Amino acid sequence: MSTLSSVSAASGTAPQIASNATATANICLEVEVGDTCLGPHENWAAIIEQAARAAFVGSCVYAAQPVEIYIELVPSTRSHELNKDYRGKDKPTNVLSFPGTEPDALAAAFAFAEKGGPPVALGDLIIADAVVVQEATEQNKPVAHHLMHLVVHGVLHLLGYDHMIDHDAEKMEALERKILATLNVPDPYNSDLYEPNSDGANLYWLMVLIPHNRVFGVV
Repeated sequence: MSTLSSVSAASGTAPQIASNATATANICLEVEVGDTCLGPHENWAAIIEQAARAAFVGSCVYAAQPVEIYIELVPSTRSHELNKDYRGKDKPTNVLSFPGTEPDALAAAFAFAEKGGPPVALGDLIIADAVVVQEATEQNKPVAHHLMHLVVHGVLHLLGYDHMIDHDAEKMEALERKILATLNVPDPYNSDLYEPNSDGANLYWLMVLIPHNRVFGVV
């Protein structure tokens, strides 16, 4: 299991795992890639979209209901600014999750959407592309695999999953493994598969609470 560290959090009840594996994600997904440093040889927007859809379908019983998610790749300078403003961390981080609907309100929001209401605003993911590349290099992972893991992890946070206690962390990590397997991505927590470089470290997660704005990130 990954090393966990926590500051403070507001607990919510995450939607249950979807029982219908063939459910089709009804996602209004906006992805901003820009002039990314991830590399020119991949369709990064398509990779991000694929991971986000897999995370939603693989984790939520409401996968047929419409949702809105915004995902943006940003430079380290922008990630640094947001991380400092919202988390008090004076450095860039790989992914920040800004939930658009509180976990306790998700079930009601999905029920309203099912009756013809507006799509559920799940929230935003802000990903620092340079940090993704650095971490992938340190952990000897393909950049695409690490990016998909971060997207899956971030979407699960938007859906109310967390890792503040061991039981929740184990549940979330198991779900991540299951979702990533559908994307042909090996277990990101298996140290036998991903041996860190001498100057790197295994990924670990931190969830913090900002008053009136739940924000998730990495130490």
